[in-house]
Amino acid sequence: MNIFKQFAYLLCIFIILAVTNCAVVDKKSEEPEKGFDLLSDKEEMKFGHYVDARIQKDFLVLSPEKHPEIYQAIEKMGQSLVKVSDRPNLKYTFKILSTDFVNAFAGPGGYIYLTTGLLEFAETKDEVAGVMAHELGHISARHVVKQYRNVSYAQTLSMPMVWGGKLIGADILGNVSHFSALFFMQGYSREYERQADYLGVKYMHAVNYNPEGMVSFLRRIWDEKEREKKEGVLETFLRSHPETLARIKDIEKHIEEFKGKDPAISKKY
Repeated sequence: MNIFKQFAYLLCIFIILAVTNCAVVDKKSEEPEKGFDLLSDKEEMKFGHYVDARIQKDFLVLSPEKHPEIYQAIEKMGQSLVKVSDRPNLKYTFKILSTDFVNAFAGPGGYIYLTTGLLEFAETKDEVAGVMAHELGHISARHVVKQYRNVSYAQTLSMPMVWGGKLIGADILGNVSHFSALFFMQGYSREYERQADYLGVKYMHAVNYNPEGMVSFLRRIWDEKEREKKEGVLETFLRSHPETLARIKDIEKHIEEFKGKDPAISKKY
């Protein structure tokens, strides 16, 4: 790769990072789903179907027919959290991916994915509920859609460099698209993660799940990864959900904020 190609590629990456990470959000906003120039709910659901189709090609999805008990438990837990969320009218779909990696992620249009590795690693119902509430926070605040919008803006800003790259035979557009896909799968910005944590605590409190489950789950993941220097299944969760120790401190503060509040009215805060 010559100097121009290197510069063009790095500039495209810089633009994408700058645009996708510049979001500043009010994590306590009463209407976290609001935003400028976002896909409609119908468009988001179509986007979600497309993403889900891609995920099914890359992962083995457990069949609800062959694993009814676990799906019933996840569905019951998920729908109880949905009812107190900021987007209760969206159609939600919960899927379990058969992989040892400890991870979970939210797709557009109400898709929430949990791995069998995560379900095996979790020790309590509250820990699983904490993970689901966090991912539901991402959907409620429309983080996937906002991320998609930001990447689209970044690619538009990159177009002059893209066409310049084509003139010299450098496939910058392909590189940008690849990088965007990696960024999507690697997680969200720190601000989005903080907002999802806050909303997760709020939803758990409203349903009377113990939000301490979020703390115990994160602390055990961090402790075991550090103590045993694991780089595989636990590293995946830490990589896609950054700043674990800082997140734990913030979650503990949110739990204190909600103590004493009536769960029936906690959705207002």
